[in-house]
Amino acid sequence: MINSEKYLSGEKYPFGRGKYVIPKGERRELALELSQIHMIQAYKCGDPIKLYRDLWLFSFYGNGINMTDICRLKYDEIKNGEITFIRKKTKEKRRKVVRIFIPITTPLKKIIKEYGNKNKEGYIFPFLDGIQTEKQRVRKIADITKNVNEAIQLIAKDLKLPDNITTYATRHSYVTILERLHVPRVFIQNSLGHTDESVTDSYSKMAERELRFKYNTLLLPMGDGEIVKDLANRAKTEIILN
Repeated sequence: MINSEKYLSGEKYPFGRGKYVIPKGERRELALELSQIHMIQAYKCGDPIKLYRDLWLFSFYGNGINMTDICRLKYDEIKNGEITFIRKKTKEKRRKVVRIFIPITTPLKKIIKEYGNKNKEGYIFPFLDGIQTEKQRVRKIADITKNVNEAIQLIAKDLKLPDNITTYATRHSYVTILERLHVPRVFIQNSLGHTDESVTDSYSKMAERELRFKYNTLLLPMGDGEIVKDLANRAKTEIILN
C-alpha cells in the first residue's frame, strides 16, 4: 500500500527546473486500450490507492490534463458544466495562450463530488490549500504525481496490464483512442491546447459545447449515466465541415 507520507524531498526529487530533463525521444509513450482504461476504473481498492487512481482517471477523462493543472484548478473555472482553464506550461512559454474546455462528464462529476473542496471556493481539490509559496506547491504536486504513478502501477500489475503506466499515459491514451474512433484531429488538437492557424477557422465551426460533450462521452463505460451507443457505432462518428 502506498504511504502518502513517503515522499522524496525537494532536494532529492530529480525532476524540475534546473534539474534532470527527460530527453525527447527517450520516454516511450504508452497508449492504453479503452477497455483497459475501464478495467482500471472498475478496479476495487481503498484509500489512498483509490484517491490516486481517481486522479489518474480525472486526467484521462479531462482531455489528458496533467497533475500540475489538476492541482491548480479552481472552482471559478467551472462554467456551464465545463472546466475552462489555461495550462500552466502554456502561460509560461507562449505569447498566445489557449483556453482549454473540459466537459464535466459523469466520471469527473463523481471525482469532484468525492474529493473536491466542499465550500466550492478556491481550488477544486484541497491539495494546495494553505500552501504559501510556489516552491512548496511544486513540491506538493511532485509528491502527488509520484503517488499517482505508484498507485496506478500497482493496479496495473494486479490487472496484468503493462507495468510502465504513468500519468503520461492518460494524455497519449486520450489522443490515440479518439483518433481510433475517427474523431476529427482538429478537435483533438484543440482539446489538448494545441494551436495551428491553419485549423482555426475549421475548428470555430465545431467548437460548440455540445460537440465537446459528444466526443468526450465516447470514452465512457457503457451505462455510466450518459447517452451513448455501442462501441461499433461510436467509431462511425464524424463531423463534416462546411
